[in-house]
Order: sequence, then structure tokens, then C-alpha cells
Amino acid sequence: MNFLIRMALLAAAAAAGIGLVLRKSRQEEPVGEKVVYLDADDAVIDAKHPPVPATVKTCFRRMDPLSLNAANEAVFLLEDGTEVKLNFSGEGGLHMKPGDHGLLAWRGMRLIRFEMDNGDVIGGMFYAPAGEENDA
Repeated sequence: MNFLIRMALLAAAAAAGIGLVLRKSRQEEPVGEKVVYLDADDAVIDAKHPPVPATVKTCFRRMDPLSLNAANEAVFLLEDGTEVKLNFSGEGGLHMKPGDHGLLAWRGMRLIRFEMDNGDVIGGMFYAPAGEENDA
């Protein structure tokens, strides 16, 4: 009986190994991947919600309690007087000061992108200073 159990376990392990090999070989094959380059006019973050002019009212740095990474909370004042409170990660909050003006794109309570008038861009997880593309 002991011999039969060992043989069954060995057969199950072999079947699992063969399944993993077949699965890995299927994943390595590229499936019609295609790279598309967009012009500046076509590269829109969200056509339904285009960026709107906004001014930074306040910006606070906090720690995200789940990931223990830096988190930011900013309040933006839109041109129509509406206040929008947004959260985002990364170092962008270090570079944002009250009174900064630019184009704001967001979804719900998450910052997508804030492009300041001086050319600096702050995203949900990044900060890109103006002129960075010329540094290469």
C-alpha cells in the first residue's frame, strides 16, 4: 500500500511539472504585441475629462500607513471656485507649493497629473522637472 501511495504522489508531481512547463512555454510566445506612437495631440490622458486650470491651495506630506511610503494630500482651487482634494504618492508633494498654477487632471480622489506653468509635471507617482528631456 505504501508503494502505491508513493507512486501516486510521484505521478501527481510529474503531472504538475509538465503542466508548469507547458504553461511557461505558452507565456513566452508574444501574442500580436504592437507598439503605437502617438502625436502630442493624440496622447490625451482622458478625452472625457481634459485637464483644467487650477491653483494649489494647500499641500501636505504624510506617510501612507499601508506601505509606509510618502503620501501627499493636496487641495486645488479650480477657476470656477470649486475645491478639489486629491491624494497621491511619491515625491511630487515636495515640489508643490500653495499658489502654484497649472493644468490639473484627476479621477475621483486620485491625482493623475498636474502640469505647472513653469513646465514641471507632477503625476500620481512621479515628479518630472521642466527641461528634463533636454538633459539626455
